[in-house]
Amino acid sequence: MGINLYEVIKYYNFKGVPLDRVKKITKDLLISLDHLHRVCRIVHTDIKPENALLALDGTVGFKEIDKFKVLAENESLPKVKLADLGNACWLGKRYDYCIQTREYRAPEVIIRHSFDEAADIWSLGCMVFELITGDYLFQPEAKNNYGKSDDHLAQIIELIGYPHTSFALSGKDSREYFNKNGQLKKFKNLSFYPLQSVLKKRYKVKESSLLSKFLLQMIQWEPAKRSTAKDLLTHPWLTYENDDSDGYITISEDSEKFMESKFGDEMGNDGV
Repeated sequence: MGINLYEVIKYYNFKGVPLDRVKKITKDLLISLDHLHRVCRIVHTDIKPENALLALDGTVGFKEIDKFKVLAENESLPKVKLADLGNACWLGKRYDYCIQTREYRAPEVIIRHSFDEAADIWSLGCMVFELITGDYLFQPEAKNNYGKSDDHLAQIIELIGYPHTSFALSGKDSREYFNKNGQLKKFKNLSFYPLQSVLKKRYKVKESSLLSKFLLQMIQWEPAKRSTAKDLLTHPWLTYENDDSDGYITISEDSEKFMESKFGDEMGNDGV
């Protein structure tokens, strides 16, 4: 069918896909997820770059190298479509079993709280970060004194802070990771790295303030607090355009009014 998004990330040498292309990819994926969630009533359960494809209509039989011509700067990017619904499940039922590839796994899945379509939204947030930076947002490891899930939860806390105790203790496996006060059992001293700071200082990403707000609509501990795919499609980050010729950001008048009413003075010194 086409090139998967991991191949796209690799094409850009794991240094990040250009922002305008990430926005186009993100819009396509949100449209697909909105249809999947609201119309089909299905949770994909395995959102990751390998399961999203550039639809290369009419290119069957091309040599492998020819497929990547669509990524040339002067080429418009084909539509991105979700693939591999082999582990998808219906909405409306309570599920608490393990889903999702590790790096894109939502916290409710880790602690075995019931999950719904918001688990897909978490995974998409992780994937958008990866498209922009070339790195995983979370890459947990197991050590002698803790497991991958312990480290995964610790990395989430370092990025967005501790969850409410009620949520931390709400899963079937919660007591394996958290004490009665909602603190991690196997980690005492954590370092905190706000998402905007990570984007701006480590990765030098333009639009870091607004981009972090967009991502944090998806990267929330509690599923009910994450935005839906439909709502995310209206987020102003998706309408921003960088004009590299003069260094200024241009947005539509409607988007500017929305930004002022929603974020006010929180936009930050980088203008986004």
